[in-house]
Amino acid sequence: PLRAAFHLKANIAFGFGKFTSALRALNEAEKTIKREADSFACVLYPFRSQIRLKMKDFDAAITDASQSYYNSEPNVLCGNAYDLRGDAYFEKGNFKAAIEDYTNQLKYASGISIDTSLIYKKRGLAHLKLNDSKSAIADFTKALSSTSINYQPSDYQK
Repeated sequence: PLRAAFHLKANIAFGFGKFTSALRALNEAEKTIKREADSFACVLYPFRSQIRLKMKDFDAAITDASQSYYNSEPNVLCGNAYDLRGDAYFEKGNFKAAIEDYTNQLKYASGISIDTSLIYKKRGLAHLKLNDSKSAIADFTKALSSTSINYQPSDYQK
């Protein structure tokens, strides 16, 4: 289908760091989405949000991430919408909103294959920004226990 071609074009452009070209391709692909419950929205909007994050257009990244789960049935691809939106909120300094989205991402992640250690780390950093060191330490501890990387005390010693 036409939208698959636009999506592939966007992937190629993104891979070469041509974010504006990737956005143009995704904007064309968006025209093919049926607003009711098209699962392609779960592909397009998170990807476009990711591109907008790279371009430091945080408001647009929030808008796109929000569309990826309001306009479609939740599934694996929509699962990173909370994470992306949380990243945009974090960059804007809205740490409470970032924590809320990272928490939602963790709730959603229980049913899918996703690296939760990174989400715990991000949420911990947001807690630190709000001077909540107790919650930050709890999240960093969860990050270490949920990662597949085996950290050793010697990793931190010089």
